[in-house]
Amino acid sequence: MSFGPVTLGLSSTSDISAPGAVRILSITQTSNSSLVLKCELPTLDSDGSALTGLTKLVVAEALATVDGVNPFENLSMESAIGLADATTNMELAADAAGTVVDVTVPILTVGAVHAFAVAASD
Repeated sequence: MSFGPVTLGLSSTSDISAPGAVRILSITQTSNSSLVLKCELPTLDSDGSALTGLTKLVVAEALATVDGVNPFENLSMESAIGLADATTNMELAADAAGTVVDVTVPILTVGAVHAFAVAASD
């Protein structure tokens, strides 16, 4: 049996039920230079109250470690941004809570495993 080129993937998990958490629904490679993250914005603030006034979505991106570990594991978003090889900022409409947005991010190295940290701010 003959196969075509092998596509690899890596996914880490986090507590997506935590109030205020952005959910990464999918990551799609659209070319040799970009990926699209489909993200669902939260509906609850980190204190559990209804979320209003989101202003920005930030994606921090780096290459995963050789053993496949996400280098952003257990970091605050501020620390993740400081460690990132690339960051992508998306301005959000004030009524964006609960919507799904597509964020285009660069491919740092074709063939490498990319790691992400994503958060929204209000």
